[in-house]
Amino acid sequence: MFSLELCTGTLRFYEKIGLINGIERDEKDYRLYSQSDIAWFHIIKYYREIGMPQEMQHFYDKPGKDVSVTAARRQFMEGYRHKVVNQIIKLEKNRL
Repeated sequence: MFSLELCTGTLRFYEKIGLINGIERDEKDYRLYSQSDIAWFHIIKYYREIGMPQEMQHFYDKPGKDVSVTAARRQFMEGYRHKVVNQIIKLEKNRL
């Protein structure tokens, strides 16, 4: 078992602002988190830990009708990776 260290209040807040959506519920209205949901929680926690709360807000924007949530998340993460790689290149050039 792993420790995610996200309290229920944090999860509810993320649901409220749209970082977490589409969570299934059982007949008693309890949330049923899938393995995909848990993986997403880890990503959110990672972004929070590296000080990216502003960038996390981009996930709040709902994707268009023709774009899945998963595709929108992947697109954002690939764009962010590209941004970081460019920053590293610039820092390496300036280091000399």
